[in-house]
Amino acid sequence: MKLKYYLLYFSVFVILSQIQGNDYIFAQLTGTKTIKKSGGDYSSFATAITDLNTYGVGAGGVVFNVDAGFTETAPSGGLVLGSATLNASLSATNTLTFQRVGLPKFHNPLITAFTGGISYSTDGIFKIQGADYVTINQIDLHENAANTTAPALMDWGYAIVKLSATDGCQNINITNCTVTLAKLDAAGGYSTGIYAGNHTATSTTQLDITTASGINSNIKINGCTLTGCYYPISIFGCTTLAYYDTGLEIGTTTGNTIKDFGGGSYGAYGISVDDQNAPKIEHNSVTGGANTTNTVNGIYVQSSCNGNITINSNTDSVSGYTSGFIYAIANEASQ
Repeated sequence: MKLKYYLLYFSVFVILSQIQGNDYIFAQLTGTKTIKKSGGDYSSFATAITDLNTYGVGAGGVVFNVDAGFTETAPSGGLVLGSATLNASLSATNTLTFQRVGLPKFHNPLITAFTGGISYSTDGIFKIQGADYVTINQIDLHENAANTTAPALMDWGYAIVKLSATDGCQNINITNCTVTLAKLDAAGGYSTGIYAGNHTATSTTQLDITTASGINSNIKINGCTLTGCYYPISIFGCTTLAYYDTGLEIGTTTGNTIKDFGGGSYGAYGISVDDQNAPKIEHNSVTGGANTTNTVNGIYVQSSCNGNITINSNTDSVSGYTSGFIYAIANEASQ
């Protein structure tokens, strides 16, 4: 009789531990999982990220395969990837990947913004907060057509931010993604397609970084298309030289395509980087700036960047401004 009870208990435990059709599990996530509308391990990015933040990643890491043509509307506040549990579980051997699989070839999974953003600075579709060794490949983001005015419009597409002053993002790859946002008016700030900053996901108050674990490092953005964003790619680090971001690469492996940026009263930058040590900006195509009534820069390396700065094999075709200046490339750093 005891053996029967034991076997019954064990069977129930195994079944509960493997329930995924209802979008929850009871252990660290490992191996290959699927995100699809039906019949997969998860029916949404939202439920997958909830489990990741709750349970973390186990030995060997986890890969999420997402069907081509999959669509989802982000939950209120956006998708927020990163927690103390998840971040502690990620490593060079325990990595996390979201990637498109299947045909049609040019029909990436699409995440649409939630409706009714409330912030002029921190509303984002997909935020990565302090997580490491994350790859996002062929996952597109788009503004919601129902969002027509600020502050409802999104401030960020992908945002790479920090969980705390001691937990920045390291080894982040965003590749082959298309981000399409709406340009915000002067009263509502501006939109940024792919953003990184020295703050948390819900506040732009700058963090005081005093340890290397608090920096963002080895962020790589390749093969992405950014369109309709006031600032397509903007990367900002800590202002303390000893804790500048390091290892930033924009287009080094595969160039990014930037189109239709700017167009308002703010200065416009196709690619802008600040507080970076030895950034690389290569092989990118930058087009836009029309109707901007301020200075326009195709590529802008701000004066606080440090080390050997690589700006190589980029193509710029920028226009616009009724005041200020226009630059294809502006490198204000002294190196």
